[in-house]
Amino acid sequence: MWKPAALITCLGVAASVAAAAVEPLRVDGLIAAVVTPQNADGLSVNYTAVRTQAKYLSDTGVEMVFIAGTTGESLSLTIDERMLLVEEWETVAPDFGITYIVHIGAESILDVQALGAHASQHGAVAVGMMPSVFFKPATISALGAWVELAAASVPTLPLYYYHIPSQTGVDFNMYDLVVEVENRGIPNFAGVKYTGLYETRAFPDYMRAAAFNEGKYEMLCGREELTVEAMAVGTKGYIGSQFNHCGDIYAAIVAETDVAKRNAKQLAAIELLLDWINGVPAGVDGNKMMMLLAGVNVGPGRPPSVPPSADDFASLKAKVVAWCSGATNGGLFNPQPKICESVLN
Repeated sequence: MWKPAALITCLGVAASVAAAAVEPLRVDGLIAAVVTPQNADGLSVNYTAVRTQAKYLSDTGVEMVFIAGTTGESLSLTIDERMLLVEEWETVAPDFGITYIVHIGAESILDVQALGAHASQHGAVAVGMMPSVFFKPATISALGAWVELAAASVPTLPLYYYHIPSQTGVDFNMYDLVVEVENRGIPNFAGVKYTGLYETRAFPDYMRAAAFNEGKYEMLCGREELTVEAMAVGTKGYIGSQFNHCGDIYAAIVAETDVAKRNAKQLAAIELLLDWINGVPAGVDGNKMMMLLAGVNVGPGRPPSVPPSADDFASLKAKVVAWCSGATNGGLFNPQPKICESVLN
């Protein structure tokens, strides 16, 4: 495994290396924010399950993943675990035509830089990063400085800021961030994974950031239940936890050219989401329950997440079976979504 001694580190890196501009990925399609598979105790990563995950994703048409983000329990993992997880994806992903973005956000900027340097050496096509969430950046300038230090550790890769204020408590306008980044001249800043789309100001902010400097920076939609709204403002790339188990459902939404049919598919996907959100007890990892329904055992969430009971699982399965019966019998999704094959057949 990569060792911290190889870290491109500290404050002089950007000045000492004249980095060339790095273009955004310009994603056109889905990126699954993959879960991190755990063993049954929830206290150790089950690296061997990554191959099963990759096959399922490939079978549902998902060709890119985001490793160890929020859905991937990043801050519940050790730095070594996160690096080993990337190395497992490096081994497995080529067999299924999958490329990957690595989340490098952490509480220490030195850990961020270590994760970034490691990702650049182990096949990542880009990196993403949340800010620190305990000692939060207090100003947009402080956030820009944090991004600049992170970017220096991955000078040849696009870096995306991961905007999820509901989790981080860091809630600046992303338009202000791209202006700050532009002023700093960070050559490999690529854009924003914009997950904070529920806020009243979000879509205006999203559109302004996307339009800044003739669309220089890429905006990726991080709320799959708002896919049609994101499409309406020109979005092409989507990152979502539901793509772990329902990538083919969302691919059908993105591919649908008839607006009425697209909206019907999005509404159905929202109903499925609500089924499992409302059917999963507080503290239980619903995405991992859905993965088990899909036939991919990724274990429970890591504590403080709690494991589901047999009754929890049976209740969720009944709801998904009912959803699949309606969605497939009504012809809304054709072919049948893969998760429905698992629960109905």
